[in-house]
Amino acid sequence: TQTFQTLWTRQDLPCNHFRGPGSSPFLVGDLIVLTMDGVDYQYLVALDQATGETVWKTDRSTDFKDLDAEGNPKADGDYRKAYTTPTLIYNHGKMQMISPGSRAAFAYDPWTGDELWGLTYGGFSNASMVGVSDDLIAVFNTGYGKPDLEAYQLTADAKGDLTKSHYLWTQSRGAPKRSSPVIVDGLLYMVNDGGVATCLEMKSGEILWSERLGDPHTGSPVYADGHLFFFGENGESTVLKPGREFQVVSKNQLEDGMMASPAVAGGEWYLRGKSFLYRIEN
Repeated sequence: TQTFQTLWTRQDLPCNHFRGPGSSPFLVGDLIVLTMDGVDYQYLVALDQATGETVWKTDRSTDFKDLDAEGNPKADGDYRKAYTTPTLIYNHGKMQMISPGSRAAFAYDPWTGDELWGLTYGGFSNASMVGVSDDLIAVFNTGYGKPDLEAYQLTADAKGDLTKSHYLWTQSRGAPKRSSPVIVDGLLYMVNDGGVATCLEMKSGEILWSERLGDPHTGSPVYADGHLFFFGENGESTVLKPGREFQVVSKNQLEDGMMASPAVAGGEWYLRGKSFLYRIEN
């Protein structure tokens, strides 16, 4: 940060994302974890932040079940790609890194890359991060095809395949293809691509309310300062009060459309519009 000189570069980590990468780099301690779910290779790799050297590399163990009669992946591997970013949790005191991919999601030891447990679903081209409540109910978005939300109860002894043993519920209504959910006080909030916001109960999957905000939405909602913030593709933002009833606090309009998820640092908002970068603070 003093000289802006390049410290290191890696160009030997192959991955063809087909339509371009979408996963964000993920920092854990002194590691930077990269998620590589392409049509050709599917793996996670952790690099030393200071040197760029590989600390661990773990291949996905997914059975994609997508081979044609000649033994080649169907659609040139299109069903093998994903665009997700990991989520770090403490499962009964044990740090775990949950990383959804195409057809399956896994938890890894962030320091070694060891696979701890996994579960399977039917979707691909996943983009949404997993949502985890305080009581360790994890909600996964199955991705493209027909997006569903699937919930699992994480336990201290979670190990191996959790698909049947830890399953809780499935909810299809209102599920987005791209944005990630927000969980506040046991309630999950999400917005789908068409701009319909939905609130559901984490324990049961029951929908409490579902309302159209207006614009199409791609970016993920954010919970900050006691409110929920949703940013539409046409530049309109909607501020909601969290709760079991739909309550609009305010609406605001940017001069620029927005597809990226907002970033919050302290009391500052950083919004990447289609043409401009905004910094907003009180």
